[in-house]
Amino acid sequence: MMYKCTDEILYGLGKMYAGGGEFTENIDKMGGKGTAEFVYQAIKIYCGK
Repeated sequence: MMYKCTDEILYGLGKMYAGGGEFTENIDKMGGKGTAEFVYQAIKIYCGK
């Protein structure tokens, strides 16, 4: 079953991506340095924050 990913949920995920620590390190390891922050900024714009 799928859940509805609201803008608030998506924004929260974006904050986690760029929040530092192991989560951010793993994203940056796969996409290159700064990927987590880039994705967070894109999500922030998409969500109108």
